[in-house]
Amino acid sequence: MPHQMPTSNEQLAERIECLEHTLKKAGKRRWRERIALAAGASLCSLALVAGIGAKGSAADVVRTKRLEVVDDLGNIILLAGLSVEGGQLDVWNSRGKSVVRIGANSMGGDLKILHHEGGKVMVASATDQGGALSIMNTNGKESANLATRANGGRLSVSNDNGKSLLEMRSSLGGGEIIGLTGSNQKVFQLLAGETGGTLSVRNPGNGANLVLNGPATRLEANRKGARILNLSATEEGGRINLSNQSGNTRVEIDGTLSGGRVMIHDNLDQAVVALGSTGSRSGLRVRNTAGAVVVAIGDDELESGVIEISHPDGQTGVLLAAEKAGGHMVLSDPSGIRLMEAGPTPNGGRIEIRDARNQIAAELFGLKDGGGRMIIGAIESKSLAVVDAPLEGPVTFTLTGPTGRLATLAAAENGGLLDIRSTKGRSAVVISTDIDTAGGSISLRSEGGGEAVRIGPDAEGRGEIDVFNPDGSRKRTLSAP
Repeated sequence: MPHQMPTSNEQLAERIECLEHTLKKAGKRRWRERIALAAGASLCSLALVAGIGAKGSAADVVRTKRLEVVDDLGNIILLAGLSVEGGQLDVWNSRGKSVVRIGANSMGGDLKILHHEGGKVMVASATDQGGALSIMNTNGKESANLATRANGGRLSVSNDNGKSLLEMRSSLGGGEIIGLTGSNQKVFQLLAGETGGTLSVRNPGNGANLVLNGPATRLEANRKGARILNLSATEEGGRINLSNQSGNTRVEIDGTLSGGRVMIHDNLDQAVVALGSTGSRSGLRVRNTAGAVVVAIGDDELESGVIEISHPDGQTGVLLAAEKAGGHMVLSDPSGIRLMEAGPTPNGGRIEIRDARNQIAAELFGLKDGGGRMIIGAIESKSLAVVDAPLEGPVTFTLTGPTGRLATLAAAENGGLLDIRSTKGRSAVVISTDIDTAGGSISLRSEGGGEAVRIGPDAEGRGEIDVFNPDGSRKRTLSAP
């Protein structure tokens, strides 16, 4: 036979009394079962009311401002009532502790779960921007919070004292994770945006932080607001900038398509040392405080090594180069005039010294067959001093003038020789060793070149003076008695 729905308030009261009797018979069950049965009674009552209303009988509706469900001892375990914002449902456990509250707030609904020893441990609420969920510890301090914001969601995790240590946020452009200290100092931040991510790590003690910037493809290290390290990617390669605590650049390192470069700055922010490679050329350059290059080391167009040392204005003072034929050195004065030059020749090495007029004043070079030669004097005036030291033959020291050779000092196998000549190129005085007497002799010559007087020892070692006629015949001989 089908169940008949009550049609009067008396029948509804009898139905509720029947449900209460059922609860009493289940008194030894767990308190959760009682709550479920009590809730079933409430739902059943609502169904009855709805059924009566469906038949159009308004007189059969139950209305109340407070509905209580109690246990066998009369303790309230479920309470449906009113609050300032609307309806409210409270639940107690078997020990009389309030554990759940469901209600309304100004924005919507509200759910609170309480610990059996008192205090809220979870709150879920409707807010003006959406929803919020808070989880507390047994001391009532918030440990986690999940909420909606204007541009997305937010998750906060706190320590035992309720201090937020980790926050996660979302927005229209991306997400964000923030790590905090107990004193609310930000120590790291992770950002995600449309163009990439950024990671920032900070030291709250000294103000230093490390930033990995994805959009800019850059790694930064900062201290007290000054960027001291910047590692970035450029269109041609990588770049490293090292700065002091004031933010002044001290070292720059660049990698490009054509090579690499290192630049060192002084305390005036001037790049004073540069080391790099561009295309087919590489080298090192040192600048003074005025910006002039004073030292340059590199390679030339022939890929040979070159060293330049310059005066303060940048004018080259010393040039050292490795050329195809050999090494090359040039010394110059501040005006650029070459004062000395040394380099190779087909016959050996060569050193050239110039005067203030940039004219050759002295030369020293190797000879083709061995040995060397040194020339001192102004070549254009032909007043020279020439020293020849060949591999084979006598060593000579020759003085020349505008008319030619004027004096020669020679060292031969048989002894020394001094030949003094006139401006016409004829010998005037000859001092030499005598092979026959093994002594020395002095020969005085006439203008025509013939011997006029000869002084020297005779065969027996006695001094002797010979006087000759213009035709070369002996005119008189004076000898020691």
